[in-house]
Amino acid sequence: MWPGTTCPRWVVAEPEPTGDAELLATVTARRPELIDLARLASVAAIVEPALLRRLRQQLLPGLDAGIEADLWFSPLTHVASAAAWTMRTGVATLLRAQLGLPTYRSAAHAARAIVAETHAGHSDMLRLEDTIIWESVLGHDQGVEQAFHRVLATLDTSPQLAPELIRWFGQAQRRVPPATLTSRPASRLSAIAALHVDRIVPDSILDADRLPDGLGAAAPTTLPITRVSVELVESGLRFDTPETGDGALITLPQTRPLVLEVRWPGTSSEPRTRVVRAEPATEVSLPDVRDEVVLRTLAGTRYRLARITAPLSLDQALEMLQSFALTFHMRRFFNPEISDEPAQRQVLGLSDEQDWHRYEHVRRMAEYFTEPVRYFLEGRENPLSRPVEPETTESPASADEGSILSSFPGIEDTGLDWPTFHAYLTWLIDRLRGYIATIVDRLGPRMIQVGFAVTDDVWRAAWARVGPDALPEASLKRLISLEKDAPERFTYDVERAAVPGLIDVLAAPILDAVAAAEVERPPPPALVEEPPVPGRYVFIGFARQDAQEAALSLRDELLARKVSVGPENQPIEPGQSLRRAIEAAVKSSRMVVLLVTPNFLQSEWTRIEVAAAIKRPDSARAIFPILYHIGVEEVLGTFPALAGRQFLVLDERSTPAHLADLIAETFHAWDAQ
Repeated sequence: MWPGTTCPRWVVAEPEPTGDAELLATVTARRPELIDLARLASVAAIVEPALLRRLRQQLLPGLDAGIEADLWFSPLTHVASAAAWTMRTGVATLLRAQLGLPTYRSAAHAARAIVAETHAGHSDMLRLEDTIIWESVLGHDQGVEQAFHRVLATLDTSPQLAPELIRWFGQAQRRVPPATLTSRPASRLSAIAALHVDRIVPDSILDADRLPDGLGAAAPTTLPITRVSVELVESGLRFDTPETGDGALITLPQTRPLVLEVRWPGTSSEPRTRVVRAEPATEVSLPDVRDEVVLRTLAGTRYRLARITAPLSLDQALEMLQSFALTFHMRRFFNPEISDEPAQRQVLGLSDEQDWHRYEHVRRMAEYFTEPVRYFLEGRENPLSRPVEPETTESPASADEGSILSSFPGIEDTGLDWPTFHAYLTWLIDRLRGYIATIVDRLGPRMIQVGFAVTDDVWRAAWARVGPDALPEASLKRLISLEKDAPERFTYDVERAAVPGLIDVLAAPILDAVAAAEVERPPPPALVEEPPVPGRYVFIGFARQDAQEAALSLRDELLARKVSVGPENQPIEPGQSLRRAIEAAVKSSRMVVLLVTPNFLQSEWTRIEVAAAIKRPDSARAIFPILYHIGVEEVLGTFPALAGRQFLVLDERSTPAHLADLIAETFHAWDAQ
């Protein structure tokens, strides 16, 4: 219909207009009646042939039917099909502005009534678009916001409808007036849509002073998460990776880019806010920032970050870690009702006598925690060079258990020599942390009371290094002086879930000091892992071509949870084939984990593993298939015998650590049966 067309109604020779305003002026000069019909149709988001005909017949009866086709195929068109027609966004905006004038007020109301009646049988979302357009024509900003709030309310109450609503909004953005998309609820909806579609944070958020309210509740639950190190420095914030940064670790949605809202006290009475990019290896300048900021993620999580003014001294770290160790020694991490040994064994999953003896050793040694460290650093006599009898009112270990140090690999009944001390200390702290983490995980977070002979600023400095995600400020309360003759010692109420992270922070300067003092000493002997016991290990079947890294990560996570994995590098007996060795290993294992990938389906060896696992009499409960970059249907097409089993999935959200938790819980539960 423009240069090069043959329609007799549209024979033109001038160049095509370059902008919407110029186009509208050109068409108005040539075909004013076409603009009259287009103006009435602009109150609808989508125009069908029946709607266009009703608008012409009822409001412009003097025009012939051909005007409908002329408009349908005119340069005012954005998209046209046999069923529906939409107008160019810029042209529609100009025509709707005209409808808001007193001259066209009567015609606008009449057109709106026809559109509402014609679209009465259409979807709620299309009629909502018509409402947004009409409220915009009337200049009712509140009505526009209410319409978008309806969509947000639906997302809040029915999150399963999110994909459908996001698809609708992606199309509606091209049909509703652009000015309506700048409202606060529309901006929030735009951000939610961007996060659902491609995790890209829109410029409307990056350029704002604060994140939209309620964004976290409506963000997709499938949004992956990541961790970054953040430190409050003189000029603002410094971000880095968890491996290279020295700041607190925070968890935030893995968007592009990573973003945070920062709130800090300004020079005036009003606090300042700003949305910043939290990309690693970057710094963000915050004018007039002082000693504390509050961070808020897209998920709605808030963190309070304080500037670290002074490092923890070795004595402070020893004092605080000793306090946690003594609290653990007195079994205060358990709930009061879990006081007997069977109940504590069940919480820790320690049915094996050797495992329980190792736990008791760590618990008893907590009473002597700082003394060996100080002796070692001061060059004094080794208090662990002979068997140590714990000063406890409880019954001592049985004679066949030997020295309490015998739980540590490589330590004889004669005690512990200094060259092995760093390895032992590392092992002891790691065990202490692991036991506490298990108790926290199985009993849930709860406040415990710990006494510290340190000042509040030292305690808060330790907390700042852990990160507010591990120890929220509200969980720290100084209560009362512990003893009348020691007024500098206070009891603190600490959230139990924060302790494993605090142990990591406090252990670092202690282990560093011991390692530095050991430079000229012989290196500690390597710790040799005991071979798996038949019937007490997990067999992991996988294809090396596309799952070796994932399998190794899963193995490491299981070993960290005291689940043996194997047998690996086990020699084959003379005359025994590799096939027989695989079948024997699968048969002797307690559980068979199958890490199924595309190459898993093609491998001859994995087929042997699956066949051996299915032949087990307890295969219904012993097989744990895990999908990795593959679907259930594809797996069952190759291994139909796996039908009816629950498939786990390894992906960004269900990590090797999460899967190891599930497998370890089942593994240890079978011990208790």
